[in-house]
Amino acid sequence: MNIYSCVDSKNIDKLIVLFYSCFINCSKKDNLNFFILTDSNDYDIPRIPLDIIDNVTIKTVEFNDRWMTLLNDFNNNFYQDCSWCKSNMNFSRFLFFKVFPDIDRAIYLDWDMIVTADIYDIEYAYNSTNDMVISRINERSIYQNIFNASFKGNLYSKNTLKIKSVLEQLNTNSKKICTLSHFCAGFFIVSSIHFEELYLIDFIQNLINIQEKYRCFNFGTQAVMNLMHLDNRLYVSKLWNYTPDPHIIDTIKIIHWNGKDKPWTDKDNKRNSIWWKYYDLIH
Repeated sequence: MNIYSCVDSKNIDKLIVLFYSCFINCSKKDNLNFFILTDSNDYDIPRIPLDIIDNVTIKTVEFNDRWMTLLNDFNNNFYQDCSWCKSNMNFSRFLFFKVFPDIDRAIYLDWDMIVTADIYDIEYAYNSTNDMVISRINERSIYQNIFNASFKGNLYSKNTLKIKSVLEQLNTNSKKICTLSHFCAGFFIVSSIHFEELYLIDFIQNLINIQEKYRCFNFGTQAVMNLMHLDNRLYVSKLWNYTPDPHIIDTIKIIHWNGKDKPWTDKDNKRNSIWWKYYDLIH
């Protein structure tokens, strides 16, 4: 089973904590392979437990001119209400199979996660290679979550020309976009076919063109992930990507600190204690 993440070179140590939590709780430890995409070769090798050191591969991602132009256009048009999320490393998730061409299937995990369950509990989903696997958050649809408030009113209003145009350019329809559940792009499972390079370039460029004209999308790469491959999705429980809710934290399978407050910045906060538990196993 292949697991990857993307982070700047100053924070590779956070991924080692994440990967080790996955390893510790896994029933098939010998079958795990971990991959890191980072932005520079100029980094200090973090402390990697001997148990996993041979299973961790770190490579630098490089954006060629075509990707760099696309990335700059994307950053200039998205992240309107969440500029703190803007990072080239968010975009690098799309280049995993380009950097690791021998890999066909992989689980993506955000750097601010801890895995507390056996990742092989979702082996059935991992083996469903035609599907993009995602974790259902709630009943909010893609339309409710990904389109911003100033634009959403067009769907059921008398003036539907804008939303009709957007849906046509997305090659979808209002029924699909309003019934499919949105998801947090901190966890997903994809195959190389889902991130085929020419498809990605065309798809992202289309989203940029739509955003330039209508300013209709929230977020950044979250919008890209939620709008791709609408017909090839497999949902797993929300517990595979959930915030550290103290009321259910013992049942969460992947804990995700998906906001500005990261667990390594506040050791005294009770909700962060589980992250520090795995940090201490390494250090």
